[in-house]
Amino acid sequence: HEVSMVNSGHRVTLTYNLYWDDIAEPGATVKAPTAVPANEALFRDALAKLLRDPTFLPDGGRFGFGLCHVYPIKDSINHVHKLLKGSDAVVWRICQRFGMRPKIFLVYEGSADYGVEERVILSDLPSFGNGDDGMEYENLIDRLKEQHKAIVIGRRKTSTRNRDEDEADMTMNMDDDVHYVNWVTEPKSKTAHKEAYIAMGNQAYLDCAYGSVCLLVQCRSWEKRANTNYC
Repeated sequence: HEVSMVNSGHRVTLTYNLYWDDIAEPGATVKAPTAVPANEALFRDALAKLLRDPTFLPDGGRFGFGLCHVYPIKDSINHVHKLLKGSDAVVWRICQRFGMRPKIFLVYEGSADYGVEERVILSDLPSFGNGDDGMEYENLIDRLKEQHKAIVIGRRKTSTRNRDEDEADMTMNMDDDVHYVNWVTEPKSKTAHKEAYIAMGNQAYLDCAYGSVCLLVQCRSWEKRANTNYC
């Protein structure tokens, strides 16, 4: 294949993504591809080794993955798991094979209070245009928690410390109201949802909320998985 210099006329470039075409059918299932990705066995063996380790999440917990590919989003994220491909599909498939329940969430991050940032998750798209409760929220995160029951999965204090220390706090904070998530890959997904909303400062202004679509997995405690054969 060769792309030569255009000396006259025009060159047209067509860019496209391939998706499964049955997302509109309720309850539709997608057959797994017959070709096994090269990284599937590596991921399966690595995850199995972790799950057999009694020091890995001994009390159970969650771990998460930012998605590696772009998927179409319009009115919901409930269809995204049917479209997963490549490494994203491998993670979903192996986690299901090991008896875990992967799920797609939206992850938002931002200021929640003076000197505090939080990371929260939603199970579907927020709707800022409908069902407004008439309250004035100081920030997006508080609004997501109050209006949409967002769950806090990380919190850090923002101060003069460097970014690496702040990022560690976001991951390791063990406050009682924080549902701790271990991120295998950063929640900076290539699939994101952008929605405008009315923010409140000294006066109302238009702002945008950016949510990353990520995959979270609930892991059982060591006591419950000790006798499981992961293969």
